[in-house]
Amino acid sequence: MRTITQILIVLVCAASAWAFNGPEEQAGALKVHLNGPEIIESVESPLACEAVLTNSGDTSLSGILTITVIDDWMVDGPASLPFSVEPGAEQRIPVTVVPGKDTLNAWYPVHARVTYTLNGASFEAQPILMVRTNVPPVLHPEPSQPWAPLKVPANGRRSLALLPVHRGLLEVFNEPPEVLPVGWRGTEPRTRTALSVHGVLSLPEPHKTLFVHPPWYEGRAGSLTLEFPLALPDIRPLEFTCAIAMNKVADGEPPSDGAFFRVYALPFDAPEGEKGTLRVEMHTDSQTWVPLAADLSAYAGQAIRLQLETHPGPKNDTTCDRALWGDPMVVAGTPPLKGPGPDAEPVSLGAVADETDTYEVQVTIGARGLLDSRVAFINGDRVLSFEGFGITVLEDALGEADSAAELRLVQDATVPGLYRIRHQFRGRTGPFDLIGELSVADGRTLRASFYLENAPEPEPWLVTAIVDASLGSWNSKARRVYAGVGNVLEEPAPFTLHFDGHQLSTSFVGLDFENGMSLVQAVHAPPSKFEAIPESGVYTLHTPILPVFTLIPARDVWQGARAWHDVNGLKAAPGVERLSGRFVFDVWGGKYGAAGEALKQAFRYGLTNSVLVWHNWQRWGYDYRLPEIFPPNPDFGTAEEFAQLAETCKKQDVIFAPHDNYIDYYPDAPGYSYDHIGFNRDRQPIWAWLNEGRQAQAFRWRAEAYRPFLEANVTALCNLAKPNGYFIDVWSSIGPYDSWTRNGEFESRLKHRDAWAAAFNWIRDTLGNNAPQISESGHDQLIGSLDGAQTNHLRVDTPPDKMSWTVWNIRCADSERIPWADAAHHDRFVLHGAGYENRYCGGLPADLHGIYSDDYMTTEVLTGHPAMSREIFNRDVVRKYWLLNDLMTRLALKRIEGVAFDGDNPHRQRVNWEGDGRVWANRGGGDWQAGERLLPQYGFHAEMNDVSCAIERKGDRLVEWSKSSDGWYVNARRVTSDALPLSVTLASLNLTEGRHYEVQLRWTVMGPVPEDLSVYVHFLNADKKILFQADHHPEPPTSQWKDEMITIGRGTVPDACNPGDTFTLVAGLWKPGDRRRAIRGSMRGDASVDLGRVHLEGTDGQVTGMTVVPAIPEADPWLARMNPEGIPADFGGVVANGGCRLFEAQGALVVVPLPEESAFDITLDLATLPFGPDVPARVTCEALDGTEKEHPYRLEGGKVVLRCESGAFAYRVF
Repeated sequence: MRTITQILIVLVCAASAWAFNGPEEQAGALKVHLNGPEIIESVESPLACEAVLTNSGDTSLSGILTITVIDDWMVDGPASLPFSVEPGAEQRIPVTVVPGKDTLNAWYPVHARVTYTLNGASFEAQPILMVRTNVPPVLHPEPSQPWAPLKVPANGRRSLALLPVHRGLLEVFNEPPEVLPVGWRGTEPRTRTALSVHGVLSLPEPHKTLFVHPPWYEGRAGSLTLEFPLALPDIRPLEFTCAIAMNKVADGEPPSDGAFFRVYALPFDAPEGEKGTLRVEMHTDSQTWVPLAADLSAYAGQAIRLQLETHPGPKNDTTCDRALWGDPMVVAGTPPLKGPGPDAEPVSLGAVADETDTYEVQVTIGARGLLDSRVAFINGDRVLSFEGFGITVLEDALGEADSAAELRLVQDATVPGLYRIRHQFRGRTGPFDLIGELSVADGRTLRASFYLENAPEPEPWLVTAIVDASLGSWNSKARRVYAGVGNVLEEPAPFTLHFDGHQLSTSFVGLDFENGMSLVQAVHAPPSKFEAIPESGVYTLHTPILPVFTLIPARDVWQGARAWHDVNGLKAAPGVERLSGRFVFDVWGGKYGAAGEALKQAFRYGLTNSVLVWHNWQRWGYDYRLPEIFPPNPDFGTAEEFAQLAETCKKQDVIFAPHDNYIDYYPDAPGYSYDHIGFNRDRQPIWAWLNEGRQAQAFRWRAEAYRPFLEANVTALCNLAKPNGYFIDVWSSIGPYDSWTRNGEFESRLKHRDAWAAAFNWIRDTLGNNAPQISESGHDQLIGSLDGAQTNHLRVDTPPDKMSWTVWNIRCADSERIPWADAAHHDRFVLHGAGYENRYCGGLPADLHGIYSDDYMTTEVLTGHPAMSREIFNRDVVRKYWLLNDLMTRLALKRIEGVAFDGDNPHRQRVNWEGDGRVWANRGGGDWQAGERLLPQYGFHAEMNDVSCAIERKGDRLVEWSKSSDGWYVNARRVTSDALPLSVTLASLNLTEGRHYEVQLRWTVMGPVPEDLSVYVHFLNADKKILFQADHHPEPPTSQWKDEMITIGRGTVPDACNPGDTFTLVAGLWKPGDRRRAIRGSMRGDASVDLGRVHLEGTDGQVTGMTVVPAIPEADPWLARMNPEGIPADFGGVVANGGCRLFEAQGALVVVPLPEESAFDITLDLATLPFGPDVPARVTCEALDGTEKEHPYRLEGGKVVLRCESGAFAYRVF
């Protein structure tokens, strides 16, 4: 190894707050700590590290220390060194590593492996020092982008918005100018000046936008000038035009004082680094577009460098100077109008038809072929049309007259049944042909596809490919937009949905246009986004690489979605049939052994048509140090207990699917190399998930690099637990993405998608028996290989204070959840539940919107999704299974035939299923009379074959029930509570001396308290944070309380609290070291009791008194949906004021109360019930411990009346 001058590195002590797991491990009596730098900012300079070995035992320890690093890092000196540590002693071993010249701005591990033997036993410790390499990225010139003038066409435009040939001129004040490489964009590391293509930005007019921030970092203020080499035609007028603005600052950021926008011109061959003649300048801090133009007539017929300078303004203040250049372009002469000319003749492509209507399809090409064509669907006197196709190659929009690629020929290459146009271009990498094809061969849809021929061979970091394809603007505004797992948006403002499992999870969208026509728009390759700009008539999917659009006009979008199902060629993956209709236990924590016992209880209550997805079991904890997931984490139990958990499932034919992840690769994992990582176009590794609990940063895999790790992990799991299902996180949550390898090879989103699909297929085959493959969220690009996914069905809303990413942040006149994805895919892809609870709630209270709420369950019924729970066993899990499972088994693999909005109200939906299934769901604010059922908000009624179930209003109370040939479930929705039998009120609150106070609480005791508890008294601010408190231990202890008790707490008002301040006073009971205990009057979701508002009295900072305004009880919207009085409900054949399931077993009618159900009365009309004896002979009661005894009953009017006691498992009527 070549010698490099050693630099001084300050070693970071063990007390530092390390990221990842920290550089320390214990092996027997030997502790090994690896000291070294946390951060470096340069490369090729040796890093001094130190292994500290501490022997806490009573025997001398000897062994080998080995240091390893990754990629082009090196160990300076021997990689393996012997050590010997005496008892109670410490040995320090210096080691040196050298970061290679190709070190990336990322994280690098230094591995220490210590091995020794003692008394025949082997010991090993492997601490890992993680080094953050905060090194400047190397600026690279753009491949194949020669510095030569770009031709501006006569009577045409040349856009600069997508950064054709360009370079930067960096001018830091009081420093010589620096010319940046040709094609540079991104962030320059020394000054942090930034340049990027910002996409279309509406302020309010839409413009393709360049984003520029002038240099600023560490006081290096200055300006950034973009230079564009141009060959101008000898024609007039000749003008540069654009719009300028400043981007909005985020909340809490200081405002910008604006920027100077300046335009210069100088001869192309002028000296490098020179500024030209100023043609125009303007200073603005406007956040809406301001026009800017410069006359270039003096340069007609010349080759020039056009310079666009962004300067921080007259004060040289760079604060938040996010400058925007909108549609910068050069306009020469009189450009032609876009689109077909007035004499262009349309060509009929044939007709497409749905069940009731026929639509003639016409195309009229323009001067740029299909790119500026007009495509029309004609139905009588109604016409729906869009303006051509937007195709982008190498970031150059080919459909625009200002495209940097020269259009040389448009050629009709039509063959029978296929309308084909060849467009010949010359781009910056050379010539290529764009082929566009339209056909209506199936008689139901218009299919439009585009691909390249004769394109230049790929180069490192440069591939001539279609990077975006879209449809042009429509001639009618869309009244409604349908997209994703399921949302309908009425009259939306401009919005973009990116393709992933949370937003645009479907590769098809629906549009209801104001002219009365409806259309489904679909793509075959993974889309990148859906874009809507209503004022411009833009409603389009965007799709890159191999774009194929399918357009389906229909009488309504639901029929269009059915047609898309029939023509897209997708088939169900082999495990769909086995997975369909199964209830899902989606469990994120717990011990393996305890989970096994919970499963046995759940199975006793009949919850066997199910799947257990077990998320948190990996060796190093949830989603950390991936892909090293095996063996199971011992914090949750033994490997044998993990295997037994799987076996418990399989004995009941329940699917056991352990969680895995191959999107995140942690740099401290074995075998890590940046050769396995995907890179962005700027040659930087793609950063993946940040595990915040450990501050551990993962990076994203390149395509297929994970396969050896995946296969090893699955094989190890098979050998241990033989799972009969598998869950891989993220793959159907994130959209398939484009990436590059470290050496610049392009890996398209199609390659990533197909690699994920192949992995699912391999796992299914390896596990055998069509073991279902499950993932997160569930976009539709893996159908055929992925069997199902845990849905994330987000609502449309403006962001709440928290969890704003869990909504579609779109302004619109109205919106609602709908069964959109299932309209096309329900029979071939299993979506579970309606979302992880916090994501579905999106900041709303869980009691009204969480996984066991009416809102959530009605969404499951509306979409036909098998129900999901977050626990294995409790009252709510059983209740949800009993209510929904029979319906979901009947809806499994069925297709939706249609959806209707009652009275055109999207909050009242009727879903028709094949097989004469029907669902009514009310998601609106008032009651809805749906046939014979009165449905409250979040109520439903469903019928399918022999099943009928509902959440409906009976009288002034809500009830829930399910009836099928398998059994009945009825629930009068009583309120059950584990609250202790006592309540609390405020007796007094007084100042005693200065800021000292005393609070007296009056406790009313209505029954025994089984344990000794402490009293807490908290004074809360508006954010419910504790400001001060008066907790105390009561005497006598709570286990001895009777009748009425007074307890006293004392405290001090903090100096930071002043007269005029107001607080919320809450109190309650808690078990030190455990948790709070609910009492009568506790707030739901919080064991505290609200005692009122406390106001501090006084003047000039002196507190003189404390006044209390008692809390005003508020109406509880959750309680309004329940039956707190326990009023009996008549379910037809059963009258009960509790909840239970009824079914027949061995000739007896079995009544199983819900778990934790308190005593209730039930009346059984045996003559009406479809099962059980006609006349009762006896009744038995099976206790929770399995013992059984005779149980009393009585007959009233020929009906059996039972008292179901708490603590019973089942009653049998013989």
